[in-house]
Amino acid sequence: MSGENILREKARELIRTGKLPSRRPDRVWGGAGFAGCPCMLCGVAIKHDEMAVELEFTRNAEADSTNAHLHVRCFLALELELLKSEAAKMPTHPSHAPQSALPRAGAGNPADAPLP
Repeated sequence: MSGENILREKARELIRTGKLPSRRPDRVWGGAGFAGCPCMLCGVAIKHDEMAVELEFTRNAEADSTNAHLHVRCFLALELELLKSEAAKMPTHPSHAPQSALPRAGAGNPADAPLP
């Protein structure tokens, strides 16, 4: 199993066990300065010269939140799993897709009129 696959499996496990929500974070910060914090995904401490990401998942109130520190590579693995989860929830048949509120081309849309 490749390194990426291992990280993605760890991301699925964190979501499956409820340690991380199965939705996108409410806030994301990135940069240096998370030295010594363990990466929530791989468990390895973030080094002082490494770029990292902090995620915040709020619950019912602003004061009730979960924060997670991740290496950039670990964040990308989590992001791929969240995208995969979102895609699985989307309708697959065109008749179930949400309809656009915008008028269709040629249906009396002034933007489709020829220019003078």
